[in-house]
This record gives sequence, C-alpha cells and structure tokens, in this order.
Amino acid sequence: MKVVKNLAISFIENHFEELNLEKCDLKGYNKKQVINQCKKEYWFACWVITELMSCGLDKDYLSEYVVEHEGDFLVIKIKDKYYRINFQTHCFDEAEVKIKTVYYFD
Repeated sequence: MKVVKNLAISFIENHFEELNLEKCDLKGYNKKQVINQCKKEYWFACWVITELMSCGLDKDYLSEYVVEHEGDFLVIKIKDKYYRINFQTHCFDEAEVKIKTVYYFD
C-alpha cells in the first residue's frame, strides 16, 4: 500500500503542472491537497495511478509500470513488486507472479 501511495505522490509532485485539473475532475484542488488526499486515502492514490498517469497528458506515464494490460486486467510493477487492479475496489492488490509450463505437440 505504501509503495503505491508513494508512486502516486511522486507523480503529483513531478507532474502536477501538466494536469488539466478541470478535465481530471480536480478543479479547485492544489498540489498540496492532492498529495494529502493520496496520503489519506488509498483508493485516491490508486485513482491517480490508473487515471491521471495515463489520461489527459502528452505522455502516458503509467505505461512505464505496466506489465500486463488487457481489457479489465491490469498489472503494474513498482520496484520489485507486482500489483493487480481489483475493479471491485478500484485499488491495487499485491500480486504474485506464477509460472505455468505448457507442453504441446505439433
């Protein structure tokens, strides 16, 4: 949880000026308020990562962390840990990498 919050906070600290606050539904917020909200509410930090890092900017910053993204399936890697989005809670849950070996004959 802390790693996800830290990524969101770091993104806001470094890219807040690039955001279109009205388009992002943050009209009336300043940088400090958004950072404090990330610190307080885990779901908000996850929203920053899934929405602000990937939408409405010239660059998709989320793509630097994406390991897998297909439809509603999203896995990101932060440092050496993997996180999968849980669309019921709209938050990231820590995930384990599992390897499956498949044998087939041609």
